[in-house]
Amino acid sequence: YYFAFDKPLWNGLVWTVANVIINVTMIIILLREHRLSLLTDHEMTLFRCLETHTPGQFRKLLKIATWHESEDPVQLTEEGAALDKLYYVLDGNITIGKQGRVIEREPKMFIGEIAFLLGRPATATVAMMPGTTYFVWRSAELRKAMEAKPALGAAIQADQLAGNASA
Repeated sequence: YYFAFDKPLWNGLVWTVANVIINVTMIIILLREHRLSLLTDHEMTLFRCLETHTPGQFRKLLKIATWHESEDPVQLTEEGAALDKLYYVLDGNITIGKQGRVIEREPKMFIGEIAFLLGRPATATVAMMPGTTYFVWRSAELRKAMEAKPALGAAIQADQLAGNASA
């Protein structure tokens, strides 16, 4: 556009440069969104469990999550009690009590997803044994993130609905 004619075609030149800048910016954003480097072993395991999330969505979830490893038995939920957190148990033993029955479950599951999705009290009492690794999200922060990024909300709901109901 600059050398092809006697006079430079400034409109074409400006729009071509703008288009190149926009495309390079989008490529950088996409590369950052799909980068999984710098995740800890626990975070990488959680990412593999939450298969509906893109790496960018997963990093947004990690920003508002805290992870814990229990040294003592921990009760996460109580049947019929209000719940303001959502849990994901990554590793360890879980006991679920509901209507007087108690069962043991394997890890890699959400705890409190029914209460979170429906806005109701916990449907079961859930406890963990010592050495259990789990992630925690505050319901208010998670709902805010879901409202800000509808695709993130859809991915979270898909993961929760794909898992087994617990509390």
